[in-house]
Amino acid sequence: MLATSRYKAFVCTGLVLVALARAGDFLAAANTSSASIRSSGGSNFVLIRPSSYGMAMQEPEASRCAEAGWADMRSIVSVYNIPAARLAIDSQLNALYAAGQRKITLFLWHFENEYTYPDNVYCTTVKAQAVLPVQYQANVRDLVRKIKQVGFNQLNFRFGPSNQSNPLGWTAWDEDQYQSNWSIVYNTRNLIYSSLNAVAGKNPKVVIDLAAEFAGTWMLPWEQGPEYKTKNAIKREYARRLWDDYTKHFGTLDTIGFSIVPAAREMIEAMIDVYDEVGRGRPASYGFDVYGNIEQVTTGDPSSIGLQFSYIKAALQAKSELGKEVYLQETYFNSPDLRRVLLEAEKTHGIALSYIYQWPLQYRTGVNYNVSDMSPFMFFLPGFNKTGVYRPSAG
Repeated sequence: MLATSRYKAFVCTGLVLVALARAGDFLAAANTSSASIRSSGGSNFVLIRPSSYGMAMQEPEASRCAEAGWADMRSIVSVYNIPAARLAIDSQLNALYAAGQRKITLFLWHFENEYTYPDNVYCTTVKAQAVLPVQYQANVRDLVRKIKQVGFNQLNFRFGPSNQSNPLGWTAWDEDQYQSNWSIVYNTRNLIYSSLNAVAGKNPKVVIDLAAEFAGTWMLPWEQGPEYKTKNAIKREYARRLWDDYTKHFGTLDTIGFSIVPAAREMIEAMIDVYDEVGRGRPASYGFDVYGNIEQVTTGDPSSIGLQFSYIKAALQAKSELGKEVYLQETYFNSPDLRRVLLEAEKTHGIALSYIYQWPLQYRTGVNYNVSDMSPFMFFLPGFNKTGVYRPSAG
């Protein structure tokens, strides 16, 4: 997500926000004219403004969500049953595809606590215990069917346990919350496949992110003192248990495990160590969320992005995983400047990105969720090169 002064859990959503230590100078530009991206990626199609389809949040929720950074925001999954919202969402899905996007990501923020909320939704998050409420099961079903009908060839589905359901905030192991989270993953994954199978034709590839940006969070360099020992052990055990439960039932082929914020090489290596400890194999691909240090990128210094690529290269090389598919599960919105930065980082560090998923955050602005139309994507398509020339290619 958004680069801030520290990598932390956002209380309302449970999402992890990125912060990176100050990086060294970015390596000098080298001549390159070819794009490494092998296939067309797409968007994290995750949020919509109620005001865009003629509705408004009510108080006090509107003010509280705004304070938490989610002003006038609902998740796509939570509003697809509303006719005006569905019309807007369907229109945007068609626009994404028309712009060349062939992959798409949905996000389910979920939580369980002792309170009640209108329609079981608070800000961007769905209240659920073990299984989604019937209405949101129907929303997921209809959304993934529509995605298949539009023609997307890949659907990534990300889980974001939030609030009390977010293990980043646990100070003691919570078995009830864990079982609820795991059951939501289990039941929703089955719902996705059954929904796709109900539509004629070849299914898009499904990729499950078990907990967004959770990988290796117990190895954050600035959270290694004795006061973090218990919380770090809980985070590691959560990742181990969830990977064990998931692969026991479904294997490894349709999941990246946990998406990774490469804030340190040790975080990547620690996550792979957990996969190995479980003993059912590693994921077939690795998805990274890459943003820059906000103070640097807003002034035109992309060095923190290059630094993250160096961590990716070092960790995957140390674990003999450089041959695996590597892609960006999140980065800034469609930008020629960012694409040039990524091309340079790929060339310098020997990392070939298979595809890119953009997030509604414009490069160098530092303002999150400031993109309403996610369809522009030309700078992340195969064929864009460092000189700024777009040369279309298959994919």
